[in-house]
Amino acid sequence: MFGLGKKEKRELKPNEYECKATHLIRPHDAILSFHEEYLEITFIDKRFQDNLKQYYYNEISNVSILNQAIVIKDRSDSKQSIFMKNKELQKEIFDSISEKINTQNNNNSSSITDELFKLQELKDKGSISEEEFVMLKQKILDK
Repeated sequence: MFGLGKKEKRELKPNEYECKATHLIRPHDAILSFHEEYLEITFIDKRFQDNLKQYYYNEISNVSILNQAIVIKDRSDSKQSIFMKNKELQKEIFDSISEKINTQNNNNSSSITDELFKLQELKDKGSISEEEFVMLKQKILDK
C-alpha cells in the first residue's frame, strides 16, 4: 500500500497503456487494459474510492476522438474521456477499442441469427405453434 497522492509504479502488460482519464472532473494518471470482453481503466491515484472502471464492449454505444481525448460513451449515456498527447498511440487505442466493439457486435449478431434459424426449424417441424414462434422471436430480438 502507499499513501495518498503517491503513484503506483508497475510493469505494464502488453495489452496495457498509460494514459490520463477523467475521474470526476480532472484528468488523473490511469492504466488502460484491454480484456477479451471489456476495457478496464485503473486510476492510479488511490484517493478515489471508485478507482477502477470497466466498460464491456457490447455496452459501448460510441467511441470517438475529440482533440487529445478518446471519448467512450456507453448505452446509459455516461462518458469517459481518455487523454493522451501522442496522436499515434491515441489512434492505435481508438482502433483497438473500435475493433473490439465491432467484433463483439458481430458475435452478438451471429448468435441472434443462429437462434432465429433454430427457432424457424422448430416451427417448420411443428414443435412450436405460430403464436409461440412470434413470441419467442420477439424475445430474441429484444435481447
